[in-house]
Amino acid sequence: MFLRHASGATHLLSKRKAYKLKHELAAGRGGPEVTNLVMNGYVGFLGPDGQDWDLEALEPRSFK
Repeated sequence: MFLRHASGATHLLSKRKAYKLKHELAAGRGGPEVTNLVMNGYVGFLGPDGQDWDLEALEPRSFK
């Protein structure tokens, strides 16, 4: 999963962190992980459709 930082940089989220984020979102408790990303300056991610999505739009189906 590629994350977009407020500075314009794109960073790769590790497989372990992306896996944890996906499962926490699926269980309905992914808020703290998303909040942590936002607090660290991340504003978006590259979706499976190749488009840049807003980080607040993260949900389990985003990973399929």
